[in-house]
Amino acid sequence: MKRNISIPVVVAFAVTIGSTNAIAQSSNGVAQPSAREEAYRHIAAAKKAAGYEISDLYDHTCVRLMIGASMPFGRVPAPDNSRDYKKWHEEPVKAFDNLYYVGEKMQWGGSPSAWAVTTSQGIILIDTDFSESVQDEVVDGLKKMGLNPADIKDIIITHGHADHFGGAAYLQDTYHPHVLMGGPDWDLLESGVGGGRGGGGPKPKRDITVVDGQKLTLGEETITMYVTPGHTQGGLSVLVPVTDHGTPHLAAIWGGTGMQYSAVEYNKSAQRFRDIVNKAGADVMLSTHSQLDKSDIKLRLVEKRKPGDPNPYVVGPKVVQDYLTVAVECSAAAVLLPEEYKGYLGRGGR
Repeated sequence: MKRNISIPVVVAFAVTIGSTNAIAQSSNGVAQPSAREEAYRHIAAAKKAAGYEISDLYDHTCVRLMIGASMPFGRVPAPDNSRDYKKWHEEPVKAFDNLYYVGEKMQWGGSPSAWAVTTSQGIILIDTDFSESVQDEVVDGLKKMGLNPADIKDIIITHGHADHFGGAAYLQDTYHPHVLMGGPDWDLLESGVGGGRGGGGPKPKRDITVVDGQKLTLGEETITMYVTPGHTQGGLSVLVPVTDHGTPHLAAIWGGTGMQYSAVEYNKSAQRFRDIVNKAGADVMLSTHSQLDKSDIKLRLVEKRKPGDPNPYVVGPKVVQDYLTVAVECSAAAVLLPEEYKGYLGRGGR
């Protein structure tokens, strides 16, 4: 069985937020824009880049930032029955020749995605849903697609929140795949402090710690993982080669879409990942939450797709770039608006 996990040489790099020095007084005595004015220029740039395709990410980062503490965590809280099976159950969908959606149904803005990459030597799973939905969505979902969950060889956890690692312990104990996650997020799980959305629950045993640029090869497929802190300290973003009726494409997954860990680090990571996907030529943008790549709509389009119809997930390199530009601009605004950023985090002025 061809399986390889390569670890690159880590090269130090530095990324700066270009706007932060724009709030100072210029040498000729002319006043520069205030921090707030500059922040809203970033927000305007994000809105322009967002258009329709990326409007949900813009709402999730820029608009949520502006809402601040007026709503808990900047959005309507989940209803009491959000964990009812009828609310989160989603049928699996084959999105590409080698990529299947086995995540939850989008309902209130916090529904997790999970993606299964098929290879000649087994399955690579990206995220695992909640612990209570992994059996229905991942295990049974794969079976409905004619796939065997026992063929899961590797699980990539994009970040250490319970809606993404929640099912990993069950899969690890049942099918014995390798589990890969960023080092700081392994620490988060083991500290007992983490858990994120949905609280704690069963946690996978520490297995493989991902380093930046690491490649995971299974069969003929190679996925590249990048450490992109911002949503969590050890969050991962990945590049996944996919094919559509034999035509190759490259999917990018921005591993954590909120700025809960650090707006500064998020900004650096988004700038860097934007450069990476630009050089790689990624033309498919996926998310770890179904509303943030419009999977709630695109899954239905895939199901109704007729021969010759375009794949709705193939958005082109410009949209992929624009997606990360929204992430860059909104996080730059967050750095310049510290009080609003506190509200974004749900802390108000405290």
